[in-house]
Amino acid sequence: MKHGGRTHITHSRLVTLNTCRRKAHLSYMVGLRADRDAPALRIGTAVHFSIELWHSGHGSVDDVCREVVESYAVEIAKARDPEAMHHEVAKVLALLRGYCWRWQNAPLEFVETELAFDLPLRNPKTGASSRLHRVAGKIDGIVRLEDGTFALHEIKTTSDAVDLGSDYWRRLRIDGQVSHYMIAAREMGFDINAVLYDVIRKPTIKPKAISKAARKQADEDGHYFNTPIDGPCPDRETSDLYVARVLDDIGENPDKYYTRGVVHRTDGELDEYRAELWQSHKLMLDPTLSRTRNTAACLSHYGRCPFFDLCTTGQCPEPGDAAPEGFVKLDSVHPELDTPEGVATP
Repeated sequence: MKHGGRTHITHSRLVTLNTCRRKAHLSYMVGLRADRDAPALRIGTAVHFSIELWHSGHGSVDDVCREVVESYAVEIAKARDPEAMHHEVAKVLALLRGYCWRWQNAPLEFVETELAFDLPLRNPKTGASSRLHRVAGKIDGIVRLEDGTFALHEIKTTSDAVDLGSDYWRRLRIDGQVSHYMIAAREMGFDINAVLYDVIRKPTIKPKAISKAARKQADEDGHYFNTPIDGPCPDRETSDLYVARVLDDIGENPDKYYTRGVVHRTDGELDEYRAELWQSHKLMLDPTLSRTRNTAACLSHYGRCPFFDLCTTGQCPEPGDAAPEGFVKLDSVHPELDTPEGVATP
């Protein structure tokens, strides 16, 4: 996506650029994406989508759950392992129901939701706008805190520990996305110096076989973890029974799954990020660096790079080439920005 011939710099693009410039080239210059999302990405997107629906008053929790199931219909239909996909949906539904239960007595007051922005990239020393790049993104929401001040709102899912003293929260204190969105919000007229984060930990427990003793107890009670059973208890957990066990664990350990906290930025920290952003813009202009590989990122904490097979077989498609097998080419490399309403473009 371009604005008057200028390329957009989003936080996701910056992360990709700093992770591996070859990956950034394939993702944003060629426009390639894997034709199937990794499960971790699907779960994060689905949880994010469902919670936003709930916050927007789209309906009851049951209504939102039905929308989640419907949104997965295409993925389930083409899945190589439909049972695994049904369990994935169950995990999303459990996290949604647990989130709504966890924060039902601490609702958020939203003043803006899904606020996309498209703003000038300025030289931090001179204030002059770049002729080639603009800063873009989409803010999940802006909320009013109890003291009357405003904060950005972000939803994150992770497999890491989420207690407020964890490394996950320590990293958020220096996360570039906080600064990226806060600077944009200020340019759009919001007096903001904080982000309210809802961090959600994905369940580590998996669907399992049900022991003989547990089946006997369930048959006698007519329930499995408070979920009614129609007929004899099965040998293995169905997706509904798996949801029941996850929800039971959430009820016993809510802070293991959900934390809410505020991350601040000082003016000095925002100035530091502006300098980093301008430096990244200059790196993007250097053609000698545009396809440099970082092999340390091929197999990382976040999983196998989607372009690993291309790189290890010596392939590096160009913008005019057809998409290799297993990939599609996007018309817009920033599909999250393709929402004409509510986009700030001064």
